[in-house]
Amino acid sequence: MQSYRSNGHLLACSWVDKRVLYLISTVHVAQVPGGSTILRTEKDGSRIERQCPPCVIDYQKFMGGVDRGDQLESYNNMGRRTKKWWRRVVFYLFEVYSECICTGRVCST
Repeated sequence: MQSYRSNGHLLACSWVDKRVLYLISTVHVAQVPGGSTILRTEKDGSRIERQCPPCVIDYQKFMGGVDRGDQLESYNNMGRRTKKWWRRVVFYLFEVYSECICTGRVCST
């Protein structure tokens, strides 16, 4: 089940697979169902095709790196709580820098 709302270039989409997924996009347009499908495996092992909005397919295709970055950050979260906003920014940037060093990636500016 899917529903759309759009206002100008902004599209809000909700889609139900196992849970409700809400997406906001400025790239996609509202389409009638039947355009895109995704393959799902049932509990008995059979595979079925389900209709899916194009914004969900693009999210699954292109957002893997962001989700992976959030996952890695959660492992080494320093958890500093402070009332001064700039300290949180400094601690976050330190976490990103230390993650680049730990994984051997070169941070380019």
